[in-house]
Amino acid sequence: MINFRGLLFKPLHNIEEMSILLCQALHIKLTKCLLCKELEEHPDFPSLGAVKDVFGKFNISSIALKLEDKSNIEKIEGCFLAQIIDIKNNSNLFAIIYSQDEDKLNWYNPIKKKKELIDRDVFLDLFTGYIFYANPDKNSGDREYSYTRKKENQSNMFSILLSVSIFSYLLFSLFLIKTNFVKIYFVVFILFLLLGGVITALMLLYEYDKNSPTLRKICNSSRKVNCLAVLSSKGSKIWGVPWTVIGFSYYLGLLFSLLINSFSTNIFVTVSYFNLLSLPYIIYSVYYQKFIIKQWCILCLLVQFINLALFILSVLAGSFSNSFKFDIFSIFSIFGSFIFSFGVAYLLWLYIQGVKDNKDSSNLLKKLKYNRDVFFSLLKNERKIEGITNDFGVILGNPNGNIHIVKVCNPYCYYCSLSHPVLSQLVKNNDEIKLQIIFFVNPDSDEYEHTPIETFLGAYYEGKDIELILSDWYNDEDKKLEDFIRLHPITVDNSSKNKSNATSMFDFCMKNKITYTPTIFINGYELPEIYNFSDLLYFFIN
Repeated sequence: MINFRGLLFKPLHNIEEMSILLCQALHIKLTKCLLCKELEEHPDFPSLGAVKDVFGKFNISSIALKLEDKSNIEKIEGCFLAQIIDIKNNSNLFAIIYSQDEDKLNWYNPIKKKKELIDRDVFLDLFTGYIFYANPDKNSGDREYSYTRKKENQSNMFSILLSVSIFSYLLFSLFLIKTNFVKIYFVVFILFLLLGGVITALMLLYEYDKNSPTLRKICNSSRKVNCLAVLSSKGSKIWGVPWTVIGFSYYLGLLFSLLINSFSTNIFVTVSYFNLLSLPYIIYSVYYQKFIIKQWCILCLLVQFINLALFILSVLAGSFSNSFKFDIFSIFSIFGSFIFSFGVAYLLWLYIQGVKDNKDSSNLLKKLKYNRDVFFSLLKNERKIEGITNDFGVILGNPNGNIHIVKVCNPYCYYCSLSHPVLSQLVKNNDEIKLQIIFFVNPDSDEYEHTPIETFLGAYYEGKDIELILSDWYNDEDKKLEDFIRLHPITVDNSSKNKSNATSMFDFCMKNKITYTPTIFINGYELPEIYNFSDLLYFFIN
């Protein structure tokens, strides 16, 4: 489903677009919005490292590597990402390779934005040697995919209905103008007001995101053209309010006044007289850009062109004839519309500034949060494990690993289920990790009999694939104990070992005053409160 707002104001970054296409090609259950959100919140976005970490968060195994001999790409099977050179813009982009044969590759061209065939020799000239390969399994993706997708579809549907409603209303309004025999000049006048509103809205958004690919194409900097220099100059504000805000409210106010007065001829004429107030600003803006800043802003020049066009249309429509008399109601209506639209525009500008400041602060905090030195420094200041942790629980990974992670959990804990694939991903990708899983349930309680802990421990002592068994349990939404026990039968009686292990686990939890699950310890220290289990991917994946 098309997201019109995203296409116009916030186009996808190349790394986002290719990650989405890769997930679709590999049939990974991950929605576009969730994937983009996770990527943008990563401290190293945009980079392959960000993609790898986010994929790891959703239990998608992946690897990024450099092919020293670029021709070896023919040995890579399946679907993957490859980095190419964008010669025109002197930058690097990622493309998705769907399949290949001896002479051609079936790929998605990130420059032309379409799927096509390319000759192998031509591709190798563009190929930098870097590839990204993902290998999902049945546990990969968003565990709440259905709910997330439904929520995003509802949001997109609301946006489309709102857009269609506004567009339909404007079309109907223009139809009323035509049936009332008003001159064609007035129709064009309204279209120019709409265009002015769109351009000034773009200028407001440019202040928020100066790196938007769409806006950068319009405001492409050169020796004489620099939108940022003009919009950030001293002359871009009056009494602390940007001219952009005033311009947006000006067009919006005039348009509102026409709408609420059913596009009457009298209100058209009054609006034409009000537009005369913008003529001195045309001279000021052009003079300031030409002689003071000595840089041109394309969007600003478009605004001045619209103001001049509105004046010319008013003249051609005969709005300044001698027969016109000012209507107090029309003047009051225009002032009221302008005040309302100015309030909306000013609040929108303040909101944009607040979001921008919060985003900058958030990015700075993330860089600090995911700094390894900061993480391990905070870790050393946390609560230390009391007692020893040997000889109980379930061990995954390297029993002699230098990185000892202890996870205290409950078989029915929702967040314990979410943490399991993440911690399993750590074990698979780092040979130095020893993951010790401790279940916090009293073996002497009635509750214990209704848990799969006996099955876990029995399978563990029998030497079965305990990681697979744990995954089967945590990935099962219903968690029906009888079905699970039937699926994983225990053939050897290890009840005494199980009892001793379960008792040791419970004693450990009581001694360390565990109050919630999952509780995670790293090398003997409790995970700091500002981190969660998914953050461990940033520090312990090789």
